[in-house]
Amino acid sequence: MAFVANARMYGVNPQARGAWSELFAWLARASGVDLSVIEHAYPAPLSALRVRPDLACAYMCGFPFVQAPNRPVPVAAPIPSAGPVRGR
Repeated sequence: MAFVANARMYGVNPQARGAWSELFAWLARASGVDLSVIEHAYPAPLSALRVRPDLACAYMCGFPFVQAPNRPVPVAAPIPSAGPVRGR
């Protein structure tokens, strides 16, 4: 099965989109997963991207994560080194 990847919210300019594409290409090679970067630019709704059954990799913030009917499985999450969460 082929899967898709997208980092729409964080592809703020051509250089950032290119860096995300490189990261996703590396991930596909390293994992052996058939992964294609797709465009999902505004005005296409983010909600349509998040519910795709073939979405394998996306960079999303916490709000869509907690709102998802079928919650994605996070593989990485930033942890602030300081602040109110004290490393949690």
